[in-house]
Amino acid sequence: MQILFQFFYGIHPLLPMAYLLLLATGLLAPALYCAARKIPYSITVIWSRSKAGDRWAKAVVAVYALFAAVTLLALVAELLRR
Repeated sequence: MQILFQFFYGIHPLLPMAYLLLLATGLLAPALYCAARKIPYSITVIWSRSKAGDRWAKAVVAVYALFAAVTLLALVAELLRR
């Protein structure tokens, strides 16, 4: 995590806070969705529901994918910079 925060801080001092918001949203969105729908916490269940057309499941998958993509891109960029 320190690598990520240092990378984001090097770009702009407010980016670590934005990443924390994305982290919280990316981790809480699936949990909140599952609690609201009273289904087990499982990304595969959410994925199946999003493929079936559930609008909120699609939003959860999008937020989760965005969180994963930003994290991976930042790690790769930091590793290439070293």
